[in-house]
Amino acid sequence: MNSLFQAAFEIQKTLKDKEWPFCYIGGLAVIRWGEMRMTQDIDLCLMCGFGKEER
Repeated sequence: MNSLFQAAFEIQKTLKDKEWPFCYIGGLAVIRWGEMRMTQDIDLCLMCGFGKEER
């Protein structure tokens, strides 16, 4: 498995274990939906809701 995808998998496991809602965005998400592109990072959005940032 590509090291970028392996890292994304590890992040996903951690966030799911904590029950933190998230979604991948950016180049990694574009690759998932069928458009190849060169990327060397993982972008994600952690959905904490307004006013709950400290939690």
